[in-house]
Amino acid sequence: MSGVHFVVECDENGCVLRDPGSSNGTLVNGRKVTTALLANGDMVFAGETTFSVQIIDDKPKAPPPVAVAPVVPWTPQEKLIAMLRGEFQPLYALLDAACEPSVLKVLFESKEEYQSLFEGPQGAQLAHFAPYLARLPESSPLIGTLVQQGWGKNWGTYLTCQEPLEALRRHFRHFLMVKLPDRRQVYFRFYDPRVLRLFLPTCTAEEISLIFGRSGLQICTRWRSRTKPADASSCFPPFPCRWHLPQRTPRLISA
Repeated sequence: MSGVHFVVECDENGCVLRDPGSSNGTLVNGRKVTTALLANGDMVFAGETTFSVQIIDDKPKAPPPVAVAPVVPWTPQEKLIAMLRGEFQPLYALLDAACEPSVLKVLFESKEEYQSLFEGPQGAQLAHFAPYLARLPESSPLIGTLVQQGWGKNWGTYLTCQEPLEALRRHFRHFLMVKLPDRRQVYFRFYDPRVLRLFLPTCTAEEISLIFGRSGLQICTRWRSRTKPADASSCFPPFPCRWHLPQRTPRLISA
């Protein structure tokens, strides 16, 4: 083997062997060469010495691509559920079993706290047609059930209030019967969104205060969309249409 038998030069294009003119020559994989592009595993013979070529890439390897789940936009119902859970607590629902017979079954299966606004023997007879006040905790699955099955179908009205369920029930029971100008007494379906939308615009501030109490009222009787008409009850709003009346309570949102 000569003093300088062969030279190996490496760059980004690979490794090249050059024989500067050794006395016995240089063999790569048994073939005599003066210049050869080396590959991993090649065998180089110089005199009585054999070299095995191992090319190691010392460049840092790029990390494997991270799988990113596609962003799925929320449905209108999902947006509404999030709003009711986050912005309207404590949350109650006044639900009308006369409008939707399955209301009572949905309430019973939910295991949430609820009571009929009717009571006594007549209330028992009208159980399948009564209005029901239900407490909807922030994490309650009943919120999702009511939105998915009943929103836009006039199942009832949603409201926020700091009072416990029994106190709120006693308050609303005062308005189940009203007297007409001819002095006839009739049931007042104030919990029906269709009635509420017609009734509230005709009320004076004093009348609204009488019905909804004394500590800060915000009422939403209809959802509005920036791209749909105001009466499109099936659409989800970017903002609710509200009357702000100082020194009243509670907040109502009709479904």
